[in-house]
Amino acid sequence: MKFDIAIIGGGPGGYTAAEKAAKAGRSVVLFEKEDLGGTCLNRGCMPTKALLHSAETYAALGHAQDLGVQAQEIHYDFAAMHQRKDQVVATLRQGVEKLMKASKVTVVAGQACIQEAGLVTCQGETYEVGDIIIATGSQVSYPPIPGLRLPGVYNSRDILEGGGQNFASLVIVGGGVVGVECATLYRCLGCEVTVLEAADHILPFMDREIAQRLTMILKKQGVKVEAKASVQKIEGTPGAMTVTYTDKKGAERWRTASSACRASSARTFLWNWTGEALWGMPMAAPACPTSMSSGMPRPGTSSWPTWPAPRGRTPWRPSWARSPPWTCLWCPAACTPTRRSPRWASPRRGPRQRGSR
Repeated sequence: MKFDIAIIGGGPGGYTAAEKAAKAGRSVVLFEKEDLGGTCLNRGCMPTKALLHSAETYAALGHAQDLGVQAQEIHYDFAAMHQRKDQVVATLRQGVEKLMKASKVTVVAGQACIQEAGLVTCQGETYEVGDIIIATGSQVSYPPIPGLRLPGVYNSRDILEGGGQNFASLVIVGGGVVGVECATLYRCLGCEVTVLEAADHILPFMDREIAQRLTMILKKQGVKVEAKASVQKIEGTPGAMTVTYTDKKGAERWRTASSACRASSARTFLWNWTGEALWGMPMAAPACPTSMSSGMPRPGTSSWPTWPAPRGRTPWRPSWARSPPWTCLWCPAACTPTRRSPRWASPRRGPRQRGSR
């Protein structure tokens, strides 16, 4: 079978690219080994928000008397919560399937493998394609912590898929977005939750003010949050797990809970789409996620980022453009770490206007 474009991966990047390409008049085949929608729709953002809505509703009813509403014998059905979550996910997934059908995109269920340039195999079938888009996404990353794969230690996928996992107490390793959402979810259901984050504060990739505010909210809800906590090992059996870590003062401490959860936002690329013949074959270098997230070109390209300056001022360049290029972790080229506005463009530090005091 021949197609203009083959897309490997049916997540938000894959099916969106398929829709755009099909609307442009290209014949498109989309390979997906699991479910359309990818991690976000099936075992990430969407199921998490559905469960959070149920858990927050239950927690709000526990304080209904403060609002003059009498509610008695309030309890939650964990299985019913996950059943509703599955219904929400299934509805959204059906929407993606209908979108692909309306766009006349050929969807193939199975794991695709690139054998050579313009040749993709899947489920014993061979597809000749003009261009290939790799949108395989990522998978859960496990840092080198002893005991992280023991029974009784779960990741975000274990918590969200199927009937999920209910805990009496929980230690969450990682205070990123996933960890904070898991902490909020289980604390609303009455679980004793402890969050251990190795960085200076939770949500290390967000502004410190936001992280500090959210830390106060979590502690008010009863969540124990410890920053600068380096986890050393995890021991125990399901129902009695012990997490050993060093606190911000360097002292060794322990947390005991019925279960532990690896809820870090760090993920690794999926490389299982390549055939042996592909290694060593010349390929276009992938776009650096750092540059894509900042929306700025990489140093060494056609133009350096420069913001226009007011009259009488020299054009401003960020500090990373003035200093020697630094090495990116994603690619050998020097990349832009962040996009920042010039100081004079800030509304709080703008240039003094004529007539102003």
